[in-house]
Amino acid sequence: MMVIVGAHLGLHWSRVMAMVRTTLRLSLGDSARTLVLRIAAALLAGFGLWSFSVLGVWGKLTFTYSLDFWDFTAAVTPFFGHWAGVVSLPAIITHYGMMVLGSRRTAPKALQQERQAGEAASRDAARA
Repeated sequence: MMVIVGAHLGLHWSRVMAMVRTTLRLSLGDSARTLVLRIAAALLAGFGLWSFSVLGVWGKLTFTYSLDFWDFTAAVTPFFGHWAGVVSLPAIITHYGMMVLGSRRTAPKALQQERQAGEAASRDAARA
């Protein structure tokens, strides 16, 4: 279930960041901040992969038989931290996957627009 929540969060991540940017009154397009946040996303994705194995999420997704019970002697904070990592991994993958798919769709349109603009410019030059 948390994987689906993470994928849904990744689909709407641009909206989340726009809301945070508006709330904190941040400027758009600082390349250094973008680089730092992408590195942080990569580190968080690595933590999410590790959390998948720590919590045995793959076994739960494939309905593998297990006798996992709550360990009442273990700390609670790492448990919720690992689940945050589990949610963040599909969110990051979905967000950047949609960015790649979106850039692949818009690239041919941009080339067509350039080509049409070039043809229009050459027609205008021929008429003049």
